[in-house]
Amino acid sequence: MITLDPQRLQCSFSCLVDNAAIIKYQKMPIEELQIIERDPYKKSSRKWLCGLVILEILVLLVAGCLIYNSTKFRMINRKQWGAVDPVYRNLLGLPVEKVFIDENPFECNTTETCTLYMKELQRYRIESKIFADTDSNFFIGGDGLVYEGTGWHVNPMPMGIVYHNVSYMSICALGKFNNMKTVQGQWNAIQRLLAEGVRLENIQPNYTLYSRHQIEKYGNSGTLLYDLVQKSKHYSTDVSWVYPKFEKIKF
Repeated sequence: MITLDPQRLQCSFSCLVDNAAIIKYQKMPIEELQIIERDPYKKSSRKWLCGLVILEILVLLVAGCLIYNSTKFRMINRKQWGAVDPVYRNLLGLPVEKVFIDENPFECNTTETCTLYMKELQRYRIESKIFADTDSNFFIGGDGLVYEGTGWHVNPMPMGIVYHNVSYMSICALGKFNNMKTVQGQWNAIQRLLAEGVRLENIQPNYTLYSRHQIEKYGNSGTLLYDLVQKSKHYSTDVSWVYPKFEKIKF
């Protein structure tokens, strides 16, 4: 980064371009301005210095935009990936206290392939007549984006079955979880999603986090995502609630 010393350069962000002062931080004496007008070298030096200052400002602006975009919550909603209407909606009790990180071994590393998979997944779930829609509230693609499943307000549980006194939200990550760069991008997306849920008051601030690996092992999947989940301050080892009593809904 360029460091400017106003006293040494006798400028303090004062510069002339086409005889007009475009940045003026410290008023310059009229005698100095007259010297600059008569001395082309000093005039060009100040133009060069001004150019460096403007360049530095532009670099800082670009860097700020990149940092903002890398931390900004982004989600592909149902309309964007082409979802159809669910069979029915069973509303979720909010705010939830438990968040379950599920896993699906299907890999999609581009927005195009993830979008196609979301369409196919929803079709398969509905045609199975077990689910009314997708089987998770949200999905995390290998492209690091969040894909809306049933969303914030709808319970993705199988049709005709409800949990007893359990309110939780499911986030399903897609992939094999053996590439750290991809997994870190997915974990970052999960953290932004959780922060957004807390901000919207759909997730309790003191929520507890669980992983699919605590109740079922995938033989062909890596554990990189599970390793990151375990490092979270919200991670809990108590999974007794995952096996509650079921009750069939009478229609």
